[in-house]
Amino acid sequence: MGEWKRENRNEYLDALKAYRETEDLKPMIRLFTKEPVFYSEKCRYFM
Repeated sequence: MGEWKRENRNEYLDALKAYRETEDLKPMIRLFTKEPVFYSEKCRYFM
């Protein structure tokens, strides 16, 4: 499991639960928009 996924595991599970209960995708979208930002910050080290 990647570093990003470990750090956001609880938020991911909460977003899945929200989708199952209400079919609301906003928590999932909010979570997945964080992923590219996380990795771009990690890549800045090598640039």
